[in-house]
Amino acid sequence: MNIIFLILGFVIGIFAFSQIVYPIAFSLPRASALKREGKLLKPIPLKSFFIAPIIWSAILFCIFWFVDTYFQRV
Repeated sequence: MNIIFLILGFVIGIFAFSQIVYPIAFSLPRASALKREGKLLKPIPLKSFFIAPIIWSAILFCIFWFVDTYFQRV
């Protein structure tokens, strides 16, 4: 059972990284570099970089909370 949890945790971790950390760590510096070089046609608002990661963080938090409360009762 621990192996299943390990593999499931690894998959969830990769998904969380790709949806939450990666866009902030990769896109924000790239957009600022393009802005410095004058290659952006329209300015990109900073909130657009953080809306999706906040939503995914909230979804994952709700899933973890639901699983935690469910397994405490079983």
